[in-house]
Amino acid sequence: MSIQSTVKPERHLGIDLLRIIAMLMVCTLHGNMFTGGLYKHPGHEDFQFMSSLTEAMCIIGVNVYALITGYMMVNARWKLERYLALWLQVAFYVVGIVLLSWGLTAVGVWPADKVDYGYDSYNMLLLFFGSENWYFASYSVLYFLLPFVNPLLLSLGQRRHAMLLLLLCVVLPVVNIFSADYVYAAGYNFVWLGVMYVLGAYVKLYRPQCPAWLLIAVSMLCIAAHTMAREFATDSTLLKACTDYTSLFTIAYALCVFLFFEKSRPRSRWACVLISFFSPLTFGIFLAHTHTSITRFLHPAYRYFSYCMDYSWWIPFLAGPAIFLAFSLPELLRIHLFRLLRVGKWTKGLSALIERPSKGDV
Repeated sequence: MSIQSTVKPERHLGIDLLRIIAMLMVCTLHGNMFTGGLYKHPGHEDFQFMSSLTEAMCIIGVNVYALITGYMMVNARWKLERYLALWLQVAFYVVGIVLLSWGLTAVGVWPADKVDYGYDSYNMLLLFFGSENWYFASYSVLYFLLPFVNPLLLSLGQRRHAMLLLLLCVVLPVVNIFSADYVYAAGYNFVWLGVMYVLGAYVKLYRPQCPAWLLIAVSMLCIAAHTMAREFATDSTLLKACTDYTSLFTIAYALCVFLFFEKSRPRSRWACVLISFFSPLTFGIFLAHTHTSITRFLHPAYRYFSYCMDYSWWIPFLAGPAIFLAFSLPELLRIHLFRLLRVGKWTKGLSALIERPSKGDV
């Protein structure tokens, strides 16, 4: 079956809601990093435990995002226009935030010690290959492989697709535990995004059924295993086996949450309005709050806030939502700016020009 002959992916409010929750999870993980909650804080064990618990609850954010990609894209038509729109969104933040910080530094508003001209220039030149944009770099590789990957997945059939998943989701995580390459072993690469893509595609194509109570029970067990490993594990291999993106516990938890929301269909009018409003903002929120120029502020600011609040137990739960809401504002501004400049029209025209067949192809 050709992916060119299939329909455009439909809207699915359950998946859109999951997209929002996944980004809240990512923001919470980064909030934990900013507050230093996963480090030892003698006398504040409740703060450290809550940080471990929130990490365990939110570790699946990136995996879920990749699952959504596989679910939505496996039988969708490949479009260069879609990628160009994302590329311009990344460029807006990578370049725009740097230029803004330089301008504010020049007028004395932005502290000079929060600017690294050499690194920022290097990051702008590389655009999406900076370390904070590892997800988009990995997604870029995966996206241009989809014209080859999707027909393969569609031709496998359920049995062979399941066997491929068994190989990827069991053998690869075990190998990763003993890998010395952190970026590869922890899942910060297009290979692992590809594994999650194949898993999301399986859910879309074959709709596996599982009772809600079992999905919740398995999720709770995975959260408990991750939390206990973070709190008590002294062996680095055991810690990796329980807490990395590539952990079997993380895979099982991500799949259970994905299956739960894949079946959900929000009915409330207000819920539908809120989901439709926040879901398109999620990737921009990620790009904005992970930019190096921003994290240079957030990291010490959150550490200082935690210290002033005497490392209160509730901080790990609120750090993520605070980041999510704060950085939804610049993404709203970007969306309106792109509409004003008719960026969508330009990306559509450019993609049509690039994809136009040459005389020799006609």
